[in-house]
Amino acid sequence: MRRFPDLISQNLRSGKGSFPRGFSSRWNVVLTGFLMEHQTSIETWIPHVQRWQSEFPSFSYYEMPVLPPFDFASRASIHLSLKWYMGDSRRREQMYPVFTDVRDFMRATNTPNQAQSRTFLLDSRGNILINAPGPARENLLELFERKFTQADEDIWRPEN
Repeated sequence: MRRFPDLISQNLRSGKGSFPRGFSSRWNVVLTGFLMEHQTSIETWIPHVQRWQSEFPSFSYYEMPVLPPFDFASRASIHLSLKWYMGDSRRREQMYPVFTDVRDFMRATNTPNQAQSRTFLLDSRGNILINAPGPARENLLELFERKFTQADEDIWRPEN
């Protein structure tokens, strides 16, 4: 089983995050895009992850645009642009832009290319349980929800 790579980021509200160590829920969905046009696909997941967050107490979601390790000025500009684009303060708290070697990220997550956004389902230890390409579709939503209702208590081990 693949494990989500170690990443450090700052959300759009200036909160620091260290992943996968920072995943404290039993179920964690990470919405990733590699290109700006992937945001349209990511938006199809938002109503579902927000609903799951209210229905499943051990659920969290994160938006993580995965970008190359630009220089400081470029990263600051991208961060401000994303903050402007993301008007919803709750979503600003969930969005952690990641500036890293994109190929290393893709290799670690078994993502074949940057053609589509990816939606990952991770357990509390950062193990990748599902790596789904593209927009939310009925069959993917059902797959995710089946996982949430599994009674596999072995998965739930929060770190103290």
